[in-house]
Amino acid sequence: MTPAPAPALAVDDRPAGLGRRFVAALVDQVLVLVLGGGLVVVASLRVVLALRDDPTTLPALPVPLLALGSVLALAVTVTQWLLHGRHGWTLGRRLLGVRTVDAHSRRPLGPWRVLLRGLVVAAGVLACGVGQLVVLLSPLFDRTGRCRGWHDRAAGAEVLRVATVAVPAGSRPGRGA
Repeated sequence: MTPAPAPALAVDDRPAGLGRRFVAALVDQVLVLVLGGGLVVVASLRVVLALRDDPTTLPALPVPLLALGSVLALAVTVTQWLLHGRHGWTLGRRLLGVRTVDAHSRRPLGPWRVLLRGLVVAAGVLACGVGQLVVLLSPLFDRTGRCRGWHDRAAGAEVLRVATVAVPAGSRPGRGA
């Protein structure tokens, strides 16, 4: 008796739209804020409020709160980076049905190429702060219709939609045949 095909996630050939990509990135950033960044914001607000009450005295920094928030934010960021590199998704991308893959093999990029994508976006800040927005909107200028931005092209990546397909037992989706 052969086992029934198990439903699995596989990349579709349709490019993910900017709306899905944006909401997925927003979910990822909210996750960092909730799990770590929120503590940093609370600690910073304590310092600001103490300075407002008495501007002549430098308040003590809430070091444990700042340290814990920073460590949690870093842990979430590194985890998301590794998931993105190894599997092609972060939590936000998984929830929105989006996956980043190699433009030719359709396999995950690996962490270093994901880092390269992020560095290209970050480098946009050097162009008067609006360059980052231009890089993030660059998929709109892709004449091929594949919605590949400059950061995608630099890493040889493509952001595709995910489809649930029946995959025979023993085979792995996204590995090419």
